Formats: sequence, C-alpha cells, structure tokens
Amino acid sequence: MHKTLRPLSTLSSHASTTSRLASLQHHISPLSSSAAPKMPLIPSTMSSNKPRVILGLMTFGPPGTESKGGRITKLDDYNKCLDYLQQQGYNEVDTARAYIGGQQEGFTAQAKWQDRGLTLATKCYPVNPGDHSPEKLRASLEKSLQELGTKCVDIFYLHAPDRSVPFEKTMEACNELFKEGKFVKLGLSNFAAWEVSECWNIANERGWVKPSIYQAMYNAITRDIEKELIPCCRK
Repeated sequence: MHKTLRPLSTLSSHASTTSRLASLQHHISPLSSSAAPKMPLIPSTMSSNKPRVILGLMTFGPPGTESKGGRITKLDDYNKCLDYLQQQGYNEVDTARAYIGGQQEGFTAQAKWQDRGLTLATKCYPVNPGDHSPEKLRASLEKSLQELGTKCVDIFYLHAPDRSVPFEKTMEACNELFKEGKFVKLGLSNFAAWEVSECWNIANERGWVKPSIYQAMYNAITRDIEKELIPCCRK
C-alpha cells in the first residue's frame, strides 16, 4: 500500500491495483497561480467521513505486457475496473512513465480517462543518472502528456530523487513546466525527509512551485516514515 502524504499537515492514500485502500485526506492550500489549468483536482475530504481512494495503475497494460508487469491486459477489463471505481464515487488514478515499460499511460488514454472525468497523476522515475536534468525531465513529462493525450495532468511526481543532478536545477525545471501549464500540483515520491525539506525550501526561497504532495510506502508493517518523513511533511 502506498500512502500519499502532503506537506502542510495533509494526508491521503494511494490504493494498489488489486485492492481499494483508504485513509483521510485534509485540505491543502489553493494554487498560488490564478492561471493554473482547471482540472478535476483532488477532492477535499476534510469535512467528510468518506475515505479517499486512488487506483494505482502499475499492473494495467495492453495485451502482451505480462512480462513487464501487466496483469489486467484487456481494455474491456480495464474499463470494467474504472467503471467500478467510479460507481463507488471515486475518480482518482495514479500512473507513471515507467509503468509497464512505458506503455501504461497510452493504455489509460485508450480507456478515455479524460472523458470519464478522472483526476490523474503521473511520475518521472530517474532510471539513469541525469534523468532529472532540465532537458530529460521535460522530455519525460512531454512524452507522458503525449501518451495520455492531454496538455496537462493534475499531479506530476518526481518518482525518486536523482542525486546526480542538483535539486535546484530539478526544481527550477519543474517550475518552468508548471508555468507552461503542464501540471497543476507537484509531488515527491521516495525522497528522504531531508531531501523533501531541501526541495521545498529551495522552491519556497525562489518563489517556485513547491511540492505539496508526498507518496510513500506506508502500511501497518512498513512504518519507517513515521520517524522523520511524516513530521517533515507536517511542517
């Protein structure tokens, strides 16, 4: 189970592809840019007891991708899963450029996620050193947008830290992409607490888009993030 944590005292959950998992989400501050694209965005559940559920798409892929992690590989079955998710009142999905060998996002486009009114997050994983350089980060996000058939996603995550590139360069690149309207909110995943703090402070000091969402492995057994990362996000 993944848990999406938000700095500024915000918590939410990320469900696996085979189960529906939930926790409370709290409200986060609104976007500072009035020019930001209007997307479905993340619903606030501060005043509601309804749990927040996100469908992770890591094992949804087109036919022939079983060796790349595909478990649900028929478009009809994928649509049935999305139908069920939405019938329960949930509309959030989470994908990544790296999922299913780079084929997941295109499969989600085939399922017409935008026509469904889904909120979507994608990510850029640094497979190789330098993947979070300004040029490669841009190329990754633009490829994601092309595959998804959209000009903007609701959430764009740095899937893990690329320590071969100074965080300042990566955060500046994210800010440029944000100003161009390619994503609405910036998130971090698999960063250490000190790295979250450094990225946030760099962006805050320079007036750049700040990471406001964190996604981590967190469940009843895996609780390491309670020591440093959750307190860091709450600050």
